[in-house]
Amino acid sequence: MNCMTTSDWITLSAAGLVVAGWFVTNWLSRKNEIEKVRLKLRTDVLLSYLDIHTESKIQVMQNANRSRVFDDEFVYKLFSTLERLYYIGTIKEKELAKSMMENLSSKKAEAFSSDLNQLRDVVLKRLNKELKF
Repeated sequence: MNCMTTSDWITLSAAGLVVAGWFVTNWLSRKNEIEKVRLKLRTDVLLSYLDIHTESKIQVMQNANRSRVFDDEFVYKLFSTLERLYYIGTIKEKELAKSMMENLSSKKAEAFSSDLNQLRDVVLKRLNKELKF
């Protein structure tokens, strides 16, 4: 009868640990890569919202005396950004994005402006937290 010696058991255990370590390392690396992609997507959306916020302030100043404050291209960019924010945002961001879309659609300028500023504050806090500024 052929029995395994202590040296054989040590070799087998070492090989098992190497394989287990390889799987754990691979799993952790994949998890890290996925989180990097998520952070990039979130950051891109949050930064695009800040761009929209700045552009909205400029358009309000330029078109204050006109019946229509925002042009069609800006409204498209705004809705597109708010929609992306609605999909990946926090509960507060989603509520504000939805409210902004409703207020813009029903032409409630003061409520829209208030939501715009509130959402900017929420987005800045989230950016600071996620990017650890």
